[in-house]
Amino acid sequence: MTSKKLIYSFTNIFNAFAATLHEEEAKELANNPDVISIIENRNVQLHTTRSWDFLSTFPNKMNNTLKINESIWEKANHGEDMIIANVFGQNLRASQMKAMVQFLKSLKANVIMSLIQHLNVTGARFFYKGFAKEIEAANKTFPKKPILRDMQGHGTHTLSIAAGNVVPISGSMLFKFLGLDNAKIRGGSSRARAVAYKAIWPEVITEEEDERGLGTFGTLIDGLAAIEAAISDGVDIINLSMGLASLEDENHKPMTEPRQYYFKEPLCIASFHAMTNGVLIVASSGNSGPTPSTATNISPWILTVGASTLDREFTCYVSLGNHQKIRATRYIDAPSDDKFYPIITGADARVVGADLTNASYCMDGTLDPTKVKGKYLVCLLESASSEKLLNMKGIAAKAAGGVGVIIANDKNVGLKLLPDTPGAVPSAHINYQDGQAPDVIAPGVSIIGAYTDSPSGMFGKLAAKYFLESGTSQSAPHVAAVAALLKKLYPRWTVSAIKSAIMTTASPLDNNENKIDEDDKVHEASPFAIGAGLIQPNLAMDPGLVYDMDQYDYINFLCSYDSVSTPIKTFTKRHAYKCPKSFNILDFNYPSISVPNFSGSAIVTRRLKNVGPPSTYTARVQPPPGISIVVEPNTLVFSKANQEIKFKLVFSTDNVNHLPPDYQFGSLVWSDGQHNVRSPIAVKPRDKAPALATKTPTKASS
Repeated sequence: MTSKKLIYSFTNIFNAFAATLHEEEAKELANNPDVISIIENRNVQLHTTRSWDFLSTFPNKMNNTLKINESIWEKANHGEDMIIANVFGQNLRASQMKAMVQFLKSLKANVIMSLIQHLNVTGARFFYKGFAKEIEAANKTFPKKPILRDMQGHGTHTLSIAAGNVVPISGSMLFKFLGLDNAKIRGGSSRARAVAYKAIWPEVITEEEDERGLGTFGTLIDGLAAIEAAISDGVDIINLSMGLASLEDENHKPMTEPRQYYFKEPLCIASFHAMTNGVLIVASSGNSGPTPSTATNISPWILTVGASTLDREFTCYVSLGNHQKIRATRYIDAPSDDKFYPIITGADARVVGADLTNASYCMDGTLDPTKVKGKYLVCLLESASSEKLLNMKGIAAKAAGGVGVIIANDKNVGLKLLPDTPGAVPSAHINYQDGQAPDVIAPGVSIIGAYTDSPSGMFGKLAAKYFLESGTSQSAPHVAAVAALLKKLYPRWTVSAIKSAIMTTASPLDNNENKIDEDDKVHEASPFAIGAGLIQPNLAMDPGLVYDMDQYDYINFLCSYDSVSTPIKTFTKRHAYKCPKSFNILDFNYPSISVPNFSGSAIVTRRLKNVGPPSTYTARVQPPPGISIVVEPNTLVFSKANQEIKFKLVFSTDNVNHLPPDYQFGSLVWSDGQHNVRSPIAVKPRDKAPALATKTPTKASS
């Protein structure tokens, strides 16, 4: 192969190469029996401080007397010398930058952040060759001298959440506005070493090109090259706040079978090999939920994270002349004064001939500036799927001469509210009346983190030292930091042991010990939305028991989907392993328990390893409605460290046809009075098989 065609060679994550091939060459290569699969390069997308105090003081029913010097942070010396890698880019589209700059100008901010001040930066590398080839097809040339610096802030923000130093913030107009001046922010493993791997290039795409659809900012093979380099560099944890834009096969059709995903999805394959090298990948689950089949990074050897709120909100009140006050989400916008202004709806402000519905949504060209000038404009919001729609309302109000905007959800959007959205004018967001597929959830709403200091980036000379962002991109580094602390404490623990400790100590309740709600703040969240629950770092430090696995357990998982094809035979041969003649997927030793296609009876087997002192654990089961679960044995006696004991759960029901058609949920808890080892349970009747990537805990058996 000529050097011009070869882009990357991979040896750590798998034996592979990335190259530019003609279709005929790819087909010929696919016929080689030593080739497991050929995968087309694809686009990737990004999933984008009080949170650590919130997690460190989270209620602990088993031990509410934990002293500061006994916390996981003190015990692990704040992750000293652990190496956390971050594959990064940005999560704001180019069309949002105008509103951000207008906001900063309104604050008269003129601050430049120091990346070195906030992070113990050990190194940084960049990967662009795949993206450069991709944009060549659009007659665009990649810069001859790529810039290593984070030009937009997403990578700096996420990495600072995981490994940021303790830094005081004072004098910032932004945080004075939010009431947070003279505070300190820190990362979860503040003494860990941070390594940045830049694989996303938003600065290459102009706003016009973004509007035309050339705005994905990065490709798959650059992300793979970054993971390859991180493994080779000897990192301990990889934070991956990105994923494929869609799960499609080589024919660009949605992947509907687990076999397709586990053998064709490159990030899935790469993360498997990271696991075999002892490197845990913590990944965001994406921001497209909470509907089924919307999660990304769902492989069982990845620790997948969804986003939760914390015990702080940035809210405001819209005060009306009749003394009525309406609670609203506070946007990142210019401060308003205390004056009363007239209010006008988009519908009432429409120009002659404009469509009434379009004007209600304040769409471009529908507003009459003579009617809007000097008033607060009320715009309906038609969709909560895009922050772009939100800031467009503010831009529309400003362009028409409005002094502010009130964005009200229409009936379809309902109760959802989106924080941290840039506003061109003072803005408030109210709901209509006044979900994800993670292993766990962690704070991901209104998270403060470091931001880029690039003078040529989004803010220019108005660059902000710190900024608020929301999304699973922000929740994943919280868990990456906790994983680094655990690895510092227990260097011999496997990837699965660390994952189990975090999952089985997570809480299904919020900090007030109430059930966690969906993002509409009304409906109760199921395990499909919150996984095992909200992480509790101090409890994860002492889980008592873990569900441990090695690479051969994961290979058995793959064998359960395909044990006879050439790809799996080639794959297992390279690992000196042969698929067992029979393996029940229900026996995969995952920390959560799922029984899809329930026929009326089932037996699930698990094994637990003791990572604490000798102790006796008793099972406590909360079965799903209409289902009986018997645990055998009901008591486990551990006499020494690292001892493993098997148990089984026997599921039964009197009449499977009377069960609801959808998943029903329960839980299993093993307790010795000091530790609670909790696993969520999900059961679904056989008539409706689960779709790929529905939501945890089906990850091990979907």
